[in-house]
Amino acid sequence: MRNNTKKSLLFAGIFVAAVLLVSVVGQFITPNNPQETKLAHSLLAPNAAYWLGTDKLGRCVRSRILAGAPNTVFSALFVSVASFAIGAFLGTTAAFHGGTYEKLVMSVTSLFQAFPKFVLIVALAGVLGAGLKNSIVALVLVCWVPYTRVSRSLVLEIKNNDYVKAAQICGAPPVTVLCRYILPNIVGPLLVMCMLDVGSVILSLASLPYLGLGSAKPAIEWGSMMSEAKQSMLQAPWGVIFPGIAIFIIVSAFNLFAEKLSESFYGVCEKN
Repeated sequence: MRNNTKKSLLFAGIFVAAVLLVSVVGQFITPNNPQETKLAHSLLAPNAAYWLGTDKLGRCVRSRILAGAPNTVFSALFVSVASFAIGAFLGTTAAFHGGTYEKLVMSVTSLFQAFPKFVLIVALAGVLGAGLKNSIVALVLVCWVPYTRVSRSLVLEIKNNDYVKAAQICGAPPVTVLCRYILPNIVGPLLVMCMLDVGSVILSLASLPYLGLGSAKPAIEWGSMMSEAKQSMLQAPWGVIFPGIAIFIIVSAFNLFAEKLSESFYGVCEKN
């Protein structure tokens, strides 16, 4: 890996780490109670007391952004990691074992792919009902599909290599072959997919409240904040702008990290 690539990856990693750190500690350093309503302070513009202004109920927008960071960021991380784990397991085992099991897995995968992704997410979230947990479940039920297809194609390419066949001839158990010879060679592309997926999941979570789904009160989530503020957007645009900027920063951080991770991974592959 070149020094420039290392530095870029390190910078992107620090950026993501800083975002995660703020998401963890931000809820404990809110300048005001994020749930406290003060109608006398309704829709105040940014000022010395409220740096990012207030919403229609007089709640501090800055405090609510900090308090809502864990719900937004870590929900997206959970969805991405869970989808990664489910999809990689199904795709890897399907390609490795083949037969009826592979046909069944790929048939279910094709069934899910027959519907537009976001439409399916909305349909499942509607069936499950409003609430952040239900939104997370709906996203996981849809987002595992790409990981299954990619991991299957990677394993099909790798499992016929000489070193895999040699391990099987020497009597290595299937689990050993998978864990030692196959998984290390497919985890890179899947990890890049996972990091890219975080931004996509955050945007999906932010979109659901506009359809009456998403997180339910009193839970604080950036998409819900924007949805609540849209009614007074012309009068108090800061209620939409600042949560939107927070989402932009988070999505940019993970997309940048995924891009630099991809460059470092494929750079190593090309060098080898």
